[in-house]
Amino acid sequence: MSREGVKGLIPALEVEDSEGAPDRNSVEALVLMFEAVRKGVRRMARAFDDNHESRRRWRLGLALANAAVVGVLLLVLVRLASVSPPPSGSEPLASTSSAPMGQEVPTEDWNPDQPTHGGLVDTADAGASVLARPLPREPFKGQKRPTCTPYAEVELIGACWLPHELKAPCPDVLYEHQGKYYSPAYSAKPPPQSLEP
Repeated sequence: MSREGVKGLIPALEVEDSEGAPDRNSVEALVLMFEAVRKGVRRMARAFDDNHESRRRWRLGLALANAAVVGVLLLVLVRLASVSPPPSGSEPLASTSSAPMGQEVPTEDWNPDQPTHGGLVDTADAGASVLARPLPREPFKGQKRPTCTPYAEVELIGACWLPHELKAPCPDVLYEHQGKYYSPAYSAKPPPQSLEP
């Protein structure tokens, strides 16, 4: 509102007979005070301008910061997933195993091709990925022999294998044969029938 608009309000603010007011300057002082307040409000409005440009800058900055955080997290996860265990000669095998040994007994004739995962083993983490690992030349010790369960197992190299419908790269726990991936199937050990004295 301009000064002329405020002056247009002065007749509405004038009092014809004001016995309590010592002079006519009090109304003018009041008008000047209102104008000062109006100017202050305008200055504050300019200081806190509702400018969409500044909001856009903040949103863009926050979006870039969020993208950077997500990128760093992805890089850390990829790095952690690609860490492979040390070579077999540098540390004892027992310290590198993450699965509990349970009732397994370590043997002297350990075979590095012996699978660590099979049909009856919980596989929470598939481990690092490789392009493909070929089937061994002969079945693993304890691996299920034919007759294999129809529709669930496949007979290869004289043993039963569980087929997997995956595309390369396949997890390190699977074996490749003619472009398909398999894990060894193991027979469940029968429960004990009697107690030995």
